[in-house]
Amino acid sequence: MKLSTLIAACAALTVSPVLAGDLTPPPGPVGPTMKTLTEVEPRIPIQSLPGGGTFQHVISEPGSYYLTSDLVASAGGITGIAVFAPNVTIDLNGFTLQGAGPQGQGAAAVSLAGTPGCTVRNGRIDGWVVGVQAAGSTNCVIRDLTVSNGGEGIQGSAVVIERCHAVGLSVGFRFFENGLISDSTARDCSFGFVCRASTVIRCAAESCGTGFNSFGAAHFESCKASASGIGFEAFGSGATLTNCTASASFLGFTMERSSTLTNCSAFGGTTGFRVIDRCVLRGCTSTEASQSGFEVPLITGTGFNTFEDCVATNAPTGFSIVSDAGRNLIIRCRAISPAPFVVRPNDHLAPVLSPADLATNTNPNANLGF
Repeated sequence: MKLSTLIAACAALTVSPVLAGDLTPPPGPVGPTMKTLTEVEPRIPIQSLPGGGTFQHVISEPGSYYLTSDLVASAGGITGIAVFAPNVTIDLNGFTLQGAGPQGQGAAAVSLAGTPGCTVRNGRIDGWVVGVQAAGSTNCVIRDLTVSNGGEGIQGSAVVIERCHAVGLSVGFRFFENGLISDSTARDCSFGFVCRASTVIRCAAESCGTGFNSFGAAHFESCKASASGIGFEAFGSGATLTNCTASASFLGFTMERSSTLTNCSAFGGTTGFRVIDRCVLRGCTSTEASQSGFEVPLITGTGFNTFEDCVATNAPTGFSIVSDAGRNLIIRCRAISPAPFVVRPNDHLAPVLSPADLATNTNPNANLGF
């Protein structure tokens, strides 16, 4: 490097201003500058709250509340935590709300009393008539709870339920309208999931009398029922089921009216799919039913069901379609059974081919039976 260049660089460093903070500390003792967790989110121990009447603890102001230990119902007929304010968060903090006796002598473990914007999370509820009562509440979230050994687990309308589990109840989850439940399970319940105008996603029912039950336009997606009396049951009209599975259940799917099933599967049981009136089944599969893969029973005035691209294998009867009004449509279906297709004269059954006919078939809607 030339001497003149080095001198210029040193001169630039010499004349550049040096910026630094004040090195003199402020007067007085040194103190914390960060907010405490209580200041960020004030939390109130639930056990410090008074009750009244049939309420063991009452929440009357918005805020964040938590358990400091297990909470046991003080007497029969008591509601553990009653919420009478909106925008309340209840953190069970991993503890248990214990009902006052076997099979639930307490009333509700948590009652939201129709209040909006509440959250209940992170704990166990055992031995109550109702675990969480959220009927009439809106914009509420219930997550990461296990409810067991009582009457009904979680009741709600227009609430979101995530990662909750119901064990040994008469009804695991009951939705009145506009609810959304996901990634939850029911086991050993009379009814796992009972809903109306609600959505159920990635849920499972095991060893229940009825796994999933709907009244009206409920939607089930990627749900599984196993070892139950009835896997999926729909009353009324408008239920939709997509990618659902029933296995080892006495009756896999039974739909009353105007329901749509897409890519659903039934394994074992007596009948895979039973539909009554104006239902549509697309891409559904029944395997090893002891009576029939798909059935439309003889009920006065019913019929008009549609079966498209459905498959029945290893059942005595593949498709047993004997509705009163008839006019059921069966196209592009396949049955591997001694009696592949049993239909009435006024049904619309596309031609039934044998495997030997496939090479010369020109009908795109033909069925296959053998």
